[in-house]
Amino acid sequence: MILSLNLKMSNEKITSFGGSILLADFIKNLGLEERLDCSLPKAGSNRGYKPSHKILSLISSIMVSGEGRYSNIDRLRKDDTIKTIWGLNNIPHSTKIGEWFLKNGKSNGDFATGKTKKTIDDISLDLAIKALKEKNIKEAIFDADVSLIEANKKESKKTYKGFRGMGSLLGFVNGYCLYSDFRNGNVHASVGLLEQLKYIHAKLSENGIKMIYRSDSAGYDSDIIEYCSKNNITYYIRAKEFNSLKKEAYDLEFQNLTEEKQISEFVYFLKGLPIRMITTREKAETDLPFDVYCNYRFIATNSNKNIFNVYEMYNDRGVCEYNIKELKQNFELDRLPSSYLGANGLWSSVVVLSYNILLAFKQKLNIKRLTARTVRWILSIPAKIVRHANRLTLSLSIDKKTFKRILKWRAKCLT
Repeated sequence: MILSLNLKMSNEKITSFGGSILLADFIKNLGLEERLDCSLPKAGSNRGYKPSHKILSLISSIMVSGEGRYSNIDRLRKDDTIKTIWGLNNIPHSTKIGEWFLKNGKSNGDFATGKTKKTIDDISLDLAIKALKEKNIKEAIFDADVSLIEANKKESKKTYKGFRGMGSLLGFVNGYCLYSDFRNGNVHASVGLLEQLKYIHAKLSENGIKMIYRSDSAGYDSDIIEYCSKNNITYYIRAKEFNSLKKEAYDLEFQNLTEEKQISEFVYFLKGLPIRMITTREKAETDLPFDVYCNYRFIATNSNKNIFNVYEMYNDRGVCEYNIKELKQNFELDRLPSSYLGANGLWSSVVVLSYNILLAFKQKLNIKRLTARTVRWILSIPAKIVRHANRLTLSLSIDKKTFKRILKWRAKCLT
């Protein structure tokens, strides 16, 4: 039976995101606010908003609610409790946030550039590498891939898939996004891969982490393979199905990989570079009295692993697709807020920073297997600020067992 209830207005300052104090404490302990204020362009007057408040208000919106629209920030401006929790008593209006991104988001041709974007990218990279070092990782697989975003914007261009849009060249290590190069949709996936490889290899080497490189066919390039060979980088790269490769594979002796698939290997020369090539083929469905094979696929590598392990190692690249899916679905990287390339590029860097912060947060609390959506559910705890004896206390509406867990997690966030 549905009861007939009367309604009345309350002035109590209540939020549905009381658990976000864990994230707020974690970010405070990172020193993110100080670094943003020191590195980003400051307001023209003392009455202007701090750069950190503009970025952190968007980060808090993305991480707590999962919504990356500028307009969602206005909801936070009306929530006095969450403003107190995050220390953001002066949150700019969404229009001011949009204007700031337009002003500081730069572009050069079909690529997003600018000092502000570079600063946020550097902060995000430093955070990710620090988290990797805390896990004592000495060797890591770097996955490179391009993510396209369908968007009929003023400056977007037609992609190879036929729609107008923009995209990002991304690079992941252990789930963390170490590289984000935002570009227009017409830029080929292979553009920038060598520069990405050199930059991340240098950063990982500086921190004592050995790189293993893994890429789809966009990375099948003699310059990339030569760089990996000269710098002792083990690589697993999907090769393009050229006729010259297929001719080499036709006369090979194959081993059974599955009932429907076989595997073999040979040495192939790409512009004079000897490459170990792993090839697979699939059994075609025909009425002929003998087996017919098709769908030849090739993996270029310099690994000493056996062919079965090489095949499994490359197929594990699917985790990169999962990371991109997480960015798109749970951090709204599949939506672009601006009509302009530079502003969207700056916005995407903030989204990637939010993604890395949440990943480091989950690592700190040892809940890395949880999705962003599940973490947000944990943070969605009704709460209110109570003032007693000139002291503020956050009162959480939860059971005793959950409260003890929150206290335990908070202690970790503050160390």
